[in-house]
Amino acid sequence: MLFHAIQGAGGFGGGGPIAYKATSSANITLPNTVTINFPAGTKNGDLVIAFAANDSQSSISGWTAPSGWTQAATNGTLYGTGLTIFYRFYTSAMGSSVTFTGIGSDTILRGGGVLNVYENVSSVYSSPLGGDLNNVGPTYPFPTGSSVSSTFVVCLCINDDDEPTSVTQSGFTTSNFGYVGSTADNRVGYGFTYNSAFTGNKPPNISMNGVSGEPAATIWFALT
Repeated sequence: MLFHAIQGAGGFGGGGPIAYKATSSANITLPNTVTINFPAGTKNGDLVIAFAANDSQSSISGWTAPSGWTQAATNGTLYGTGLTIFYRFYTSAMGSSVTFTGIGSDTILRGGGVLNVYENVSSVYSSPLGGDLNNVGPTYPFPTGSSVSSTFVVCLCINDDDEPTSVTQSGFTTSNFGYVGSTADNRVGYGFTYNSAFTGNKPPNISMNGVSGEPAATIWFALT
């Protein structure tokens, strides 16, 4: 199966249904760091899905996280952004913010990072990173062969250079979308969408409306 468990325990699952809580974001601080405050209300045991990314013109090829974070995927600049995705179950010892450090450095503010928080999660599964090198308009298929069912499914989609105008899927809820970075030619668009009662082996495709000709990447998480 293409989903694989990247952490089998660590959250405080069982206290209620899995639910999206909040999102926070920040722009890069030159030359190569991004510090993001945890959203208000983040508590012990909450799952934090994070990414740091930069525009394809940047010399930053990826990102590193402090000890304790798990890297779910990284693409270097394969899909147009120096994108790295992490996750961790929150503890109060982590403080009020987290800083990710770029591999390389830059002279122009070309991106940033985002934290997406969920509660009542006990296990995390992720798909391989996929994407489209030519366009952010087409749909992005869910990895085939997954046996995950009856669970909470999250999709994160990233695109180069543009703020997405919509991130849509049939039966899914868009929790947050926007961009990090400064101007239209030096920013990274993103969108999180989820289905809180997914059943089956292949959810509907995602469609992210952005700029034709710009590359994009997507990753799926299944939370139980």
